[in-house]
Amino acid sequence: TFDGPVLWLMSGDDLTAREFETYMAASAQRRRMLTAARCERVDFATADHTFSRPGDEAAVAAATVSWLARQERARASTLR
Repeated sequence: TFDGPVLWLMSGDDLTAREFETYMAASAQRRRMLTAARCERVDFATADHTFSRPGDEAAVAAATVSWLARQERARASTLR
């Protein structure tokens, strides 16, 4: 079982993302997985499935870099 940090990047203009949300919402166990303290969700309301528009691509990159930096800071603080 994986128990590390998880970043959920959710596109808004995306049927697959809606199907994923429906699937996850259908089970209490899966809902807990989405809302666990170790998980972070970032929504991109106008993005398509592949974040293909330049602004969406940059927003996903920025969100990912920011999340990775927070994970690294958290990891470093536990090593002190």
